[in-house]
Amino acid sequence: NQGSDGTFAIGASYYTPDNLYNARAWAYQFNNYASLVYADTSLKMPIDNSSNTYFTIALQGGTEWGNANNAIQNAGLGNINSNFAGAQAAFNYDWFNLTAGYENAWGPSDAYGHGAIVSPYTYNENVDPMFANNWMTSLVQQGSSGQMFIVSPTFSFMDNTISVAPAYSQILNTVNTDNNGAATLQEFDLVVNYKVKQIPGLKFFGVYGYQWINQVTSTTGAVTPATNSWTALFMTEYLY
Repeated sequence: NQGSDGTFAIGASYYTPDNLYNARAWAYQFNNYASLVYADTSLKMPIDNSSNTYFTIALQGGTEWGNANNAIQNAGLGNINSNFAGAQAAFNYDWFNLTAGYENAWGPSDAYGHGAIVSPYTYNENVDPMFANNWMTSLVQQGSSGQMFIVSPTFSFMDNTISVAPAYSQILNTVNTDNNGAATLQEFDLVVNYKVKQIPGLKFFGVYGYQWINQVTSTTGAVTPATNSWTALFMTEYLY
């Protein structure tokens, strides 16, 4: 029940002249919550420029610690103390792209969510720059440490005006915010984009997400049957 009354961020980016390599670093101060330092880097390796074929590999990492008298600690949920690291690999060929991402967040057993990442300004938005991030949830939204991976191919058609991107992801939680023990969350997403070539600026967007969770009770080791949920969204956008 406590918000954040402001934030401060500072960052730096470096790109090579050919734009094949980049590195970024950021520092955040979330008032009433935490301080976070984050960095990532990526390398693009062209194979055939005529067919837009290339590999990309990327790495990221960061650490976060709670500010004095922060909202999480005041609520009795433990102090904020998290480390996280991720990796991503992608292959692109003209109309086809395949991306795989991995994320790991960890921390001491007495920390909030055993090392959960706290992001008060993006919670429930799923816009955090994690290499493993799906449509319905992520490690940040779960409020838990653990591991997550995602695999997503993207198919483009009709001169790249239509893209179809299915995705499968899995989260292996160390512990959730209710301290009920480990959980395995799986999700399937289908995202479709359509840019109307005849009407510049007109776009259609649709997504369907379906997830199922198996919960393991920490005291007995019993596995709770899967809890299923789904979401769908359709959006039209016109920029003029």
